[in-house]
Amino acid sequence: MVVRKLHHVAYRCIDAKETVDFYTKVLGLKFSHAVRNDNVPSTGEFYPHLHIFFEMDDGSFVAFFETPTEAAMGFDPNTPQWVQHLALEIDNKDTQQAFLKRFDDMGIDYIGPTDHGFIQSIYFFDPNGHRLELTYRSPSSGDLERAEREAPQLLEKWLSDRKRWC
Repeated sequence: MVVRKLHHVAYRCIDAKETVDFYTKVLGLKFSHAVRNDNVPSTGEFYPHLHIFFEMDDGSFVAFFETPTEAAMGFDPNTPQWVQHLALEIDNKDTQQAFLKRFDDMGIDYIGPTDHGFIQSIYFFDPNGHRLELTYRSPSSGDLERAEREAPQLLEKWLSDRKRWC
């Protein structure tokens, strides 16, 4: 068995129209699908909702649910705001610079560019309060292979070190 790729990741949105506008006009994604139900298909529970999908170049999707009968949307107060985010890959530095200009022109606040070594990122929020990252790959020769080799040792060291904080 092999997991082939991401089909979609789903988040809640406050307003489907505002979300469509942001993801199509700001990020340039294709609004490709919408599903409207009164009941959850997997459980049968009554939850009127609209499920909207935005397609990316590789055929994967970012999706959202508007659920107007539910309490106001919130975020986990025990998780730092920077932890939970959606990272979307872009082509290169030129594309990143074009997004920075677009964000400046549209008055969208952002953080970055941030150099993570193997990727270069900018961070910002969608109108629902979800943190997004636009990133392009920038590894030096051998970086990814070295990271893969070192991952098990870093995990073991982390498991040992975290005892100091827990």
